[in-house]
Amino acid sequence: MLITDKVGDNKDSSNTPRKSVIEFGWTIGIPDKNNTETYLHTKVVHSSTGVKGEKSNEGQNIFHRPANHGAYAFVCNVDTYRIGFNDIDRVYSISDDKRNARYKAILQSLLSSFLNPRGAMTSSQKPHITDFKGVVTYSEKLIPAPTISSINPDYIQEIETITSNLNEIETGSITALKFNGLGELSGIFKNLIVEEPYKLS
Repeated sequence: MLITDKVGDNKDSSNTPRKSVIEFGWTIGIPDKNNTETYLHTKVVHSSTGVKGEKSNEGQNIFHRPANHGAYAFVCNVDTYRIGFNDIDRVYSISDDKRNARYKAILQSLLSSFLNPRGAMTSSQKPHITDFKGVVTYSEKLIPAPTISSINPDYIQEIETITSNLNEIETGSITALKFNGLGELSGIFKNLIVEEPYKLS
C-alpha cells in the first residue's frame, strides 16, 4: 500500500492531484454522420413450464433497445516523458528499463482498445468497426504534437500545416503519420513500440 503525504499549499485537500500520462477525449459522433435506431428484443425463456408471467419478470418479455451507428471522432494524448516522473522531486523514480516496459505496455493497451473495444453492453452490442482512419503525431522535442479533432472536416490539413510550422521553429521535432485502416495504424504502433520514451534531461 502506498500512502502519499499532502504537499505545498494543498494540505487541506483530500488528495494531491496528479496529471495523467495518457488523456482521452469523449468519442463523439460527427455531426450529420451518425444516427440512432431502435431494435426489438425478446428475453430468452428456456422453458415455459412454471412461468408466472410478465408481472414477475419471468415470462417472455419484449423490449426495445437503441443502437447507435455512424462516424465518430476520437482524440488521445500520451505524454511519454511523464512515465515514472516524480512531479514533486522533478526526477525519474524508476529505471530506464522499467520506463521502457511501461511505455510498451501503454502503446500495446491503446492499440488493443482500437482493435477490440470493450466496455458496457459489448456483450450484446459489440461495435461493428468498418473503417478507422486518422493521423498519429508525435514529438521528439519539448514542443507538443498537434491534436486536432476529426470533427473538423479539415483536420488532416490543419495537422499537416501545424506540423510544418513547428518543424520550421525547431527542425525535426514533429512527425505526422496518416493511416487508413486498422492495418496501417497497427504498423505505426509496431514501429513506435520499439522506440524509447522521451526523457527530460
